[in-house]
Amino acid sequence: MTFTVPVVRTKIIIPRRRTEILSRPRLLSILENILDLKLLIVAAPAGYGKTSLLIDFTYHTQLPVCWFAIDALDTDPQRFIAHFITSISNRFPSFGEASFSALSNFNQDSMNLDPVISAIINDAYEHITEHFVFVLDDYHYVRDSKLIDEFINRITLEVSENCHLVIASRTLLTLPDLTLLVARSQVGGLGYEELAFLPEEIKQLFSVNYHQSMTEKTAADMVEQTEGWITGLLFTAQLSPKETSSRLRLARVSAIGLYEYLAQQVLEQQSDEFRLFLKRTSLLEEFDAVLCDQIFSQVQEITPQNWQERIEHLLRENLFVLPVDDETLHLRYHHLFRDFLQNAMRTERPEESRRIEFCLAKYYEQRKEWERACEIYKRIGSPNQLADFILLAAPSMILGGRLKTLSTWLEFLPISMREEQPEFLSIIGSIAILRGDIKNSMVIMDKAIHGLRENNNIEALTATLIRRSWAHRFFGNYDLALSDAEEAKSISITNPQLMKHYAEALRSIGLSFYQSGELKKALTSLTASLEKYHQLGEAMDAAKVLLDLGVVHLTLGEFDEADNAYKKSLVFWQSTHNSLWQTNLLNNIGVVQHLRGMYEQAAISFEKAITHARLAMNPRLEGFSLTSLGDLYRDIRALPEAYKAYELARAVSESVNDQALQVFLSLSEA
Repeated sequence: MTFTVPVVRTKIIIPRRRTEILSRPRLLSILENILDLKLLIVAAPAGYGKTSLLIDFTYHTQLPVCWFAIDALDTDPQRFIAHFITSISNRFPSFGEASFSALSNFNQDSMNLDPVISAIINDAYEHITEHFVFVLDDYHYVRDSKLIDEFINRITLEVSENCHLVIASRTLLTLPDLTLLVARSQVGGLGYEELAFLPEEIKQLFSVNYHQSMTEKTAADMVEQTEGWITGLLFTAQLSPKETSSRLRLARVSAIGLYEYLAQQVLEQQSDEFRLFLKRTSLLEEFDAVLCDQIFSQVQEITPQNWQERIEHLLRENLFVLPVDDETLHLRYHHLFRDFLQNAMRTERPEESRRIEFCLAKYYEQRKEWERACEIYKRIGSPNQLADFILLAAPSMILGGRLKTLSTWLEFLPISMREEQPEFLSIIGSIAILRGDIKNSMVIMDKAIHGLRENNNIEALTATLIRRSWAHRFFGNYDLALSDAEEAKSISITNPQLMKHYAEALRSIGLSFYQSGELKKALTSLTASLEKYHQLGEAMDAAKVLLDLGVVHLTLGEFDEADNAYKKSLVFWQSTHNSLWQTNLLNNIGVVQHLRGMYEQAAISFEKAITHARLAMNPRLEGFSLTSLGDLYRDIRALPEAYKAYELARAVSESVNDQALQVFLSLSEA
């Protein structure tokens, strides 16, 4: 499996602290005083200044800080953990290899978080010695995900005491062991009572940011009217403090939502042109001048503008916008203001909004940010548009092992579409193969191939033939596997759009020949596949074929060629920090060295393979590598070491109940 979850950089960098943020020593002091605890919770309703406080805190604390701004898409555990790991590795570059390796092998179906959690905890223990703060902002977006709650719960309980988690949320946390953490005096935090502005802070806010003096009574009246709600106070500042009380009373008497009322009042202070800019950019979620130009230039209703000047004006007006990147002027609106603007835009200009969001979805598609694109299609797309998107994203999702997410997307399609259209049957059959349901997958793919022949969908037919070829090999039907692969090759060989399918068909032919004992033919096809993948610049696929070639060369007794192929493949997987593939290759390299009498080098390779198997949290591969090491010690008559390696391998095999490993071990011990 390959790690394919895109990480959005702006979510894991500390937002820039703007000068308009009022520093609140009262709250900063509280946070500093409880910073030695493992978990700090900042819980308050929307608009109480949680994010601003934590941004200010990160610029005051002496400790290194990691940041993760959570959004609704992060309910996918794999996506959440990918951002979690990346945020730490950005601050501590030596951290991450083991954690990413464990995540790359995460199975969405089994949802077993243990290997990933253990890898992160061990990785942090080995590579981070200083105390640090990790801020998780807007945690309420993922609070309904039991797996993410479990992940954070375990991290909090088991990580070393040098890690201090700060979680900001609109709602109270529901971590399974929160009570235990409280009992251990490991939890502290702030609630809305502490976050509410005091009269003295209101006076300072208006004096520093708006150059307005205020009496103690006026400040106290504003506290009473807004209950210290910072967003209400900021809106008031945008308007006129002289009319604050009457405006707020009017909002309440007329049953208009306080936030909506104040936001509308602020919006009306802007020019028509600038109001429209605010509403349009709210649809982009996060934006800079480049993205504005890229998206808006495709929408007929929008005339070309100097987007950089617009953004600079937005910053000068201080309209609830948060800079999130120092390298470019990259912004996002405060979530309450964003939601208000989006609702206004979609209500007032529905067709233009749809065009903007469709352009944004295409932009996400190009960047392979599949979850972001899918959310747009699910909300505003037709079933056919969502279907086209899923067909585009499916190969990448399958390659990344993100089967549960892909299956969930398929459920949004009409039943008749996903169960009758052969393109979707091909995807469903592929998912079944990867989930081990080979027999059922054959039935589904047979039906898919029949339909694809009828509607002449050449690309989908080629891909499905290759997938069915793999299934045939699993059942030992090598002639049928070869037939499917040869047909896929003949279809794709003259089509420039299908060259990757052509390369994979050649690989499937080579593996079919290998498994049927025709080794020279296998070499020919696999070599041709490797050359084609190199021409296409597909380094990962080329690395996989190199492993296949190494196996064939080894079977032929061509040790130099096998060693060369394995080592070339290893270089790629080392560059991607994929411990699973490194384990396979190092074990195979060790076998070649063992057969050539290079015993010391072989022992080193096997030890490295065992280390990477443990990093990948894969006991099965660890067992095979331990057995290989035992074989080496046995052959050089180091019997105590051999028995020890076999003993460890036996313990591993029993823990995973893997029959193939147990047979392999029994043969070695015989």
